[in-house]
Amino acid sequence: MDFCANNVLLPSQSGKFIVTHGNLVKINKDGVQKVAEQILNAAKDGTLEEALFLSPELHPKSGDRNAVQWVFLVDTINFSFWPDEGSHYDVTWNGKTYTGYFAGCAAVNRALASGTPMFSAEWMKNVKIDEIDAIFKSDSGHSIPLLEERVKAINESGSVLVDKFGGQFYNLLGKAEKSAQTLLRLVVEHFESFRDFAEFHGQKGKLLGVGDIHKCKNVAKALN
Repeated sequence: MDFCANNVLLPSQSGKFIVTHGNLVKINKDGVQKVAEQILNAAKDGTLEEALFLSPELHPKSGDRNAVQWVFLVDTINFSFWPDEGSHYDVTWNGKTYTGYFAGCAAVNRALASGTPMFSAEWMKNVKIDEIDAIFKSDSGHSIPLLEERVKAINESGSVLVDKFGGQFYNLLGKAEKSAQTLLRLVVEHFESFRDFAEFHGQKGKLLGVGDIHKCKNVAKALN
């Protein structure tokens, strides 16, 4: 699938199109300017990186190959953690209870600590729904929301890694040649579950990003 196939706008183009054609939300330009200055200052003094990714205790602190594989695996299952009515999604890890996205991270870390080979693309490719259900089961006994969809995404991602990238996501990083836009194109091209497109005023667009890989500390080491 070509990145711009079917007249799908790039993320930056999508944002501009939505702002131009939207009529239910107004942009506070003074507020945008103020936030932009705060982000710029945080980027300059190094606090932005820590605030966005490194500070949460569940995220990897290194930039090795396992950290890259962790990010890809977690991003593969990172969608819609809203539980059904009457259900809860909470996971306790190292004495702390998490909900939503962080509950998913805690479940992954818990499984890795128990020896589950979640970094293995072969495991991802072949893992069954019962095992994924057990891994991501909440403290309250409820399954992770959209369990079947997540199993499908994990299986599909594992198959692609095995068939095209030697079982490792960092091999795809090398093909991106340090370009975030190229990496985004490659991910969307090869991994169906990441093709998260929507239509607005008759135009298909996407609001995808690849920032999580960049936020792994010293991630360049994974490409050595």
